[in-house]
Amino acid sequence: MSGKAYTHNQLWWTADHLFDLAQDDEEAPDLARVGALLLTHAAFEAYLNHLGEIVASEAWLHEREFFTRVPHRGTLGKLRYLWDMLLGCALARGRRPYQSVRQLDRWRHKIAHGRTVDMKVAFKRTRDGIRTQDDNFFLSLAGSGKSQHVRDDVLSLCRSLHGAALTNPEHADHLQPVPFSATLSHASDWVPARCKPEPER
Repeated sequence: MSGKAYTHNQLWWTADHLFDLAQDDEEAPDLARVGALLLTHAAFEAYLNHLGEIVASEAWLHEREFFTRVPHRGTLGKLRYLWDMLLGCALARGRRPYQSVRQLDRWRHKIAHGRTVDMKVAFKRTRDGIRTQDDNFFLSLAGSGKSQHVRDDVLSLCRSLHGAALTNPEHADHLQPVPFSATLSHASDWVPARCKPEPER
């Protein structure tokens, strides 16, 4: 028996589970969101690869050569390449959602290639005592509001790409209705109860 495992779906729903865990974690919710954001980035790149192999097979056949050079270098290069191809216009880079995804990509890169870094620490006196504030990048995206913005913006970009790809019947035959669906693989009919397709907005 053969089938396909949709890595982008598996990563997305795992990230979704971690975001849910963060809501119930009273002690260190930001740490769960760090894991969720790392998997969100992985899901984003996996989705771009999934889509690219369908709509731009020639470029993805030579992926390592094509996407290691300017102007299409890296994950953001893949995004811009697919955006130009499918939507026929340049992606606005000076605002959300691109800026959020750019922040996520840079943040993930620093963690994936981690080094000890210098940081500034500020001390603030409050009624409860003295609290510290630092500029440690590790938790810089992990606040509940910021992480939700990042996640929403990743999903927004993927929905735009997916919608454009679905207009081509040749591509639509190989795509699911939404970028991140509950289908984790073709080889199994097992779907976690919580993995339900997100409603279209």
